[in-house]
Amino acid sequence: MPQLDGRINGFVSGDKLEIRRFIGDLAAPLDHVYLTIKDRMSDADVDAILQKTITTTLDNNVGQIINAGDVNVTAEIVFVLLPAETVDLWKKLYHYDIKAFDTNGAPYRSELGVIYGKRPVTLAAS
Repeated sequence: MPQLDGRINGFVSGDKLEIRRFIGDLAAPLDHVYLTIKDRMSDADVDAILQKTITTTLDNNVGQIINAGDVNVTAEIVFVLLPAETVDLWKKLYHYDIKAFDTNGAPYRSELGVIYGKRPVTLAAS
């Protein structure tokens, strides 16, 4: 069952952020998963502030499906947001969702909510 009131917070904008989730009730293993962050929910995907896609192949700048799961097996995923991708996430509440697709092409919207960080005090980059 999807989480419809998700919150990603408790991070400082401009820092690296890992978003780890577990997805259950699968009919088949996961193939790929999207994380989409938008200013407005009605924005087109191409206008998203950020959209990342993960697979079972590790990409240190994007994330990975750590365990693809299956029937009666919960999947584990992690998205990696780099400092440049979180730097402006303190300015307001942004909308996000996590949408997965299994190897049969069936969709799973596992989470829908808002993301917001804290503004850093020190702004020096080096």
